[in-house]
Amino acid sequence: MNKASITITILFLVSLNMGCKPEQKPTQEIEDEAVLSTPQKDENTIVLTRKQYESAGMQMGALQLETLYETINTTGFLNVPQENQIVVSSYMGGYASSTSFLPGDQVKKGELLLRLTNPEIVTVQKDYLIAKQSLAYLKTVYDRQVTLERENISSRDKLLLAESEYYNMLATVAALEQTLLLNNIRPEKVSAANISPVFNLYAPIGGVITSVNAENGQFMDPGTPLFQIVNTDHMHLEMKVFEQDIALVKPGQKVKFTIPDSKVSEFYGEVFLVGKAIDKQDRTVAIHAHPDDYARLPQFYGLFVEAEIIIADRQADCVPNSALASGNGNSYVFVKQSETAEGLAFERIPVEVGFTTESYTELIPSSVSLLKGKQILVKGAYGLMQE
Repeated sequence: MNKASITITILFLVSLNMGCKPEQKPTQEIEDEAVLSTPQKDENTIVLTRKQYESAGMQMGALQLETLYETINTTGFLNVPQENQIVVSSYMGGYASSTSFLPGDQVKKGELLLRLTNPEIVTVQKDYLIAKQSLAYLKTVYDRQVTLERENISSRDKLLLAESEYYNMLATVAALEQTLLLNNIRPEKVSAANISPVFNLYAPIGGVITSVNAENGQFMDPGTPLFQIVNTDHMHLEMKVFEQDIALVKPGQKVKFTIPDSKVSEFYGEVFLVGKAIDKQDRTVAIHAHPDDYARLPQFYGLFVEAEIIIADRQADCVPNSALASGNGNSYVFVKQSETAEGLAFERIPVEVGFTTESYTELIPSSVSLLKGKQILVKGAYGLMQE
């Protein structure tokens, strides 16, 4: 065999030897495969590498004792008591003048709202002054007849006539006084020198003017609503609850409510009145609640609110909602079986759940006994159901 043949043979053998040599893998891949290839006890056991556990953002925890609130969800609005809202009108018509108020203006109790002019009020003042003078005269006649009748100088009939005329005029004066007072004219201030066709309307309560219907120069009929005033210092929450839930609502229960777009996330209050009549149209009952803190409430009458009436609260063993996974119509949690530097092993355990809130889910006692004192995967359980 010549030198060229020997060289070719050697190169062929070297190449064949290199082709048969297994490919080297990175150390981390070998470790991951070693953990993942760990024999699993059964289909409910899942093994993760440390890298998988951390990259998925998983977290461990335990059962937590939480206070659960059973609630009735409803809607409503901010209202004020009837004594804090009033419509202002006049008992006597008249031409409006001297009003500059607009909806949204604040007024104080007793502040002048409007002046009205009507010649009829002049007649009332005149009749009052005449009746008042007549009453003084008839009182003198009556007193004299009492004296004469006592001394048997005058007859009993004259005394009864004088008494009748006196008391009739007394009633007339009282009626005219009330007419003046209804039109905000003080009777003791009326005299022949200051009779006027103008009378005033004053604010009966302090608050915010929500509507104005009076126009300067226009004749306003008696009883026409001229102003509406609402005092928002003591607003309350008015809600509606459907008839099937009304038996669960009682005075003293707490209420949590929110106002859309409000900077304050939550408000609280307490039920103080449960209605006794069912609305025939929507089959609901009115519920009223006092807010705990009036100062924090937006001072706007009629604001829409979303509310929860807390009908019961209790302590229960719970897990965060993120600790639960579902499959085949069942709920599961994952309990840590073992942990090494390379990875963790979890056991999937079926559980029975109870009441659920936005954050937590209650576990019934038989499931609690399986998880007491154990480490539970409280974040990332859904991902393991996909394994």
